[in-house]
Amino acid sequence: MSDELPLVFTLHTPGTNAGAVDTEVYCVNVTSEAVRIAVSSTGFTTIDDDGTLLHHGSGPADLTLAPGAAARIGDVVAWEWDGHVGLVIDFTGIETGITRRATYNLKHGIGNHPPPPHTFAGKGGYITPPGVVQTVGAES
Repeated sequence: MSDELPLVFTLHTPGTNAGAVDTEVYCVNVTSEAVRIAVSSTGFTTIDDDGTLLHHGSGPADLTLAPGAAARIGDVVAWEWDGHVGLVIDFTGIETGITRRATYNLKHGIGNHPPPPHTFAGKGGYITPPGVVQTVGAES
């Protein structure tokens, strides 16, 4: 797998209340290789002075994306923005078997970028850069 990773893209949607989804999270495979992605959430909110944590976030996702393909990999409910909203994604190259793990803090977008019109109906959103990226090995 090359050093280039698929993009993580957040698309803000109108929420009706604090319990409604207000952000959809997508992965766009901008690489030249088909990639298997395994996603887990790392969201949490501190709920009292003693540091008790409430863990939240989207359920896990596991799918394969061809080059140029995109898929929704999660969402964020409005109240979840009160705490950490993150993802850990394992990207495994189908041809190489090499897995690269990347962390994402969804609060850190790098600007409003128009996505490919066929993917998101021309709506703009934010590309979230990866934090820590490490190679974790090859699949057998």
